[in-house]
Amino acid sequence: MRRTVNTAQQLVSQLNPQALKQAHDMCAFMHESDIGMAVYNEDFVLLASNPAFRACYELEPGTATSGTPLLSIAWAMHRNEVGDFDTLRKRVDADIERLCKNGQLKLNAKNARGDHLKISRFIKPSGLVVETVERLDVIHEPSVDAAEKSSASYNLEHQKLMTALDNMSDGLAIYDPNGIMVAVNQRCLEFQSYIADELYVGARHEDIIRAVFKSGKVATGRMTEDDFVEYAQRELQAPTSETLDQMNDGRWLRFSGRKLDDGSTVFMQSDVTELVKAQEEQTRIANKRAEENERNEFAFENMYAGLAMFDEDEKLIFCNSNYQTMLKLDKEDVKEGTLREDIINCAIKKGTFSQQHKEQTLKTYKDSVGSDELKRLKYYMSDGSVYVSRYRPLPGGGAIVLALEVTKEERAMELAAKSNRKLKRSNEELQNFAYVASHDLQEPLRKIEAFGDRLLKKYNDLLPEDGQMYMDRIQNASGRMRQLINDLLTFSRVTSNAKEFELVDLNEVLSGVESDIEMRLADNNGSIESEKLPTIDADPLQMRQLFQNLLSNSLKFAKEGVAPVVTISHKVIERHMGADNLLELRFADNGIGFDNRYKDQIFAIFQRLHGRLEYEGTGIGLSTCRKIIERHNGTIDADGKEGEGATFIVHLPFKQSADLDD
Repeated sequence: MRRTVNTAQQLVSQLNPQALKQAHDMCAFMHESDIGMAVYNEDFVLLASNPAFRACYELEPGTATSGTPLLSIAWAMHRNEVGDFDTLRKRVDADIERLCKNGQLKLNAKNARGDHLKISRFIKPSGLVVETVERLDVIHEPSVDAAEKSSASYNLEHQKLMTALDNMSDGLAIYDPNGIMVAVNQRCLEFQSYIADELYVGARHEDIIRAVFKSGKVATGRMTEDDFVEYAQRELQAPTSETLDQMNDGRWLRFSGRKLDDGSTVFMQSDVTELVKAQEEQTRIANKRAEENERNEFAFENMYAGLAMFDEDEKLIFCNSNYQTMLKLDKEDVKEGTLREDIINCAIKKGTFSQQHKEQTLKTYKDSVGSDELKRLKYYMSDGSVYVSRYRPLPGGGAIVLALEVTKEERAMELAAKSNRKLKRSNEELQNFAYVASHDLQEPLRKIEAFGDRLLKKYNDLLPEDGQMYMDRIQNASGRMRQLINDLLTFSRVTSNAKEFELVDLNEVLSGVESDIEMRLADNNGSIESEKLPTIDADPLQMRQLFQNLLSNSLKFAKEGVAPVVTISHKVIERHMGADNLLELRFADNGIGFDNRYKDQIFAIFQRLHGRLEYEGTGIGLSTCRKIIERHNGTIDADGKEGEGATFIVHLPFKQSADLDD
């Protein structure tokens, strides 16, 4: 018995205080009644009971207290009859199962003295289980005094009953078999305050239902008033399962009805708005998560890369079909929960992975544990394909593996590297050839020029007219040859004799070039107009060569009879993503211009748009400009119009990167 009391005390501390109070209130008005009453919670643990309950079951004091399980009460009542606790437990479990299924249960039993008992149990909408028990052997033969006492006792019990009902959290209304309201509690009046004047003892059920319809507070769909009344009358005569209705003010009320043995009907109302909102929120969150999972799964499955996720024990959580394809594995090989090492071993058996790959992969994963650093590996598969795999550790353990096929890119990089090597070798050979050839040609050219000069000085008067013409042509050809050699040397020295980049004031560069071409400007009555130019990282000698070539080009292709004017302007081009700004230089002239169809041709070496007899030059000057600009990591372009002039557009970085200085 001591153990039972302690257990009950422990259970009492775990009971819901609100449910406990409600149970005590319900049993309080039955305190003087001969009918026993007990209230249990949803776990069939006793919350409260009246004296008649304990008397009907012939229970010892302390046996039926708050916190006592139904099974303990049954054992105290039937242990002499049953004798076997397991047998009793099975009987009680069967009764509970029937009660939960039907919502109510009626039993006939005997107590320890052999009295016949009528037991009724039903489940309230709130989840509380109410049990009433009545001794059928007690026969009442009241006298007049007893009748008066009984009437007084009834009035007292009714008053207590209504007090208890008014303190319930649920609304309650009772109708007799004729549909007349015989009881209504305060909570019901609060729930239906919009028809409170119609809710009183003696009111007809039909009148109340019509008032509800006319109030417009209840969502009735497309039902007419008569349809609504007919539906409510059916519920009065034969209540169905509980319903959940939304009021027009947004509240949700749960209605349930129960038909009593005497033909009366009890209706219960509960405000479950918060519960419905919580359920709707849970449903919304669940649906959102399901949609997100579906979208993520679709995205993962359709992404170009192979994706796999492993937990802290290196077991597979998920992988997409591209990851499976990469390793040439079957679905059975990459089931959820498969160890990473088992997946690799399977790939080795299939011939797509090697032992070296395995050791490399496992080491990389081991090194990544406890780190948030991204690891990268490149795999050359047995079928010739190439994959780049990235390992990203997850917080709390595990890792994400992202594998991307780069076979085409790898092949392209190999071809590009091979082409670059060939191009570099070709350029070096070309530069060496130009430099050596230019130097080797200097000596014989000097002799041709020297002996030609001597012939003219000593024998010019002795030569016939056609002989003098031949000597002039030899001298002119020698001059052109010398200019060509000098231009070739300049072209080859752009890279071979390049200086380190330094801060260069372009205004000083322009001033020096203007001084160099001063006589030419004066001869042509030409002029140069320029804004104040900025300072940039550059090779000062090559900047001077660039300006001199572009300005000389404009002066050379001036229109006949028109004073040449060259305008130099600039602007800053802002670049994003951390890149340095660019300087744009424009050299615009008013010369003869050119057809834009040939604007790429003019930068090619030895290319000319005009004959040698029309305009002097070797066709190397603009090629040298382009080579200087490329060495400075910039670009050069041209825009021309025949008869109106040409504009050369140069883009140069303000700052040069050391690793780009060739």
